[in-house]
Amino acid sequence: MQKTSTSSIFGWIMTLAIVVLLVMYYSNSQNQTIKNVTLTQNVPPVDPTRTVPSLTVPEGYTVVKNYQYQALGPGKDINGIKYIIPASMATGTNLATDTYISLEQIPMTASTTCSASLFTFQHVKPISRVDLGIKYSFASSSDAAAGNRYEESIYATPVNAMCVAVRYFIHYGSFSNYPKGVVKEFDKKALITAFDQIRRTLIVK
Repeated sequence: MQKTSTSSIFGWIMTLAIVVLLVMYYSNSQNQTIKNVTLTQNVPPVDPTRTVPSLTVPEGYTVVKNYQYQALGPGKDINGIKYIIPASMATGTNLATDTYISLEQIPMTASTTCSASLFTFQHVKPISRVDLGIKYSFASSSDAAAGNRYEESIYATPVNAMCVAVRYFIHYGSFSNYPKGVVKEFDKKALITAFDQIRRTLIVK
């Protein structure tokens, strides 16, 4: 009788262990599916039939066509298209709603070298960066005025006969200037990651 009781208990323990393992496996599978969905929802898939060059952005961004970057001074305007962040990304934070990512281009000649220096001030020196097999000329700069901060990053690469650049323009207020508890500091790392994902939709071939 004792042997039968022990066997029965052992059987129940084995059954319970199997059930627990199955639940854990199913839970992990569900979590992985959720993570994958979250990642792929950030930016729509690239359309291979899309006109080159162009970017794919998530819903909610405001598209400004026939945009011109004019910060370099008279006669140095750069044509492109601008995508302003959704207002919800800045709500309740020190991030300004005019923050954007843009796609700009400058015609190249036989003597022109595609460089980020074409899209920014002369004192900013570009460096080389490679991301997902694309070689970029990269430059970044920052400025401040009246409690505001302005940061720009430029990724330039040749596309056909054009020097094409993706510009990140980030405008925010100095967090220390806000009364305590009025706003929360925006997540710069998350914003740059979002812009990186958009930049990676650029078709260069």
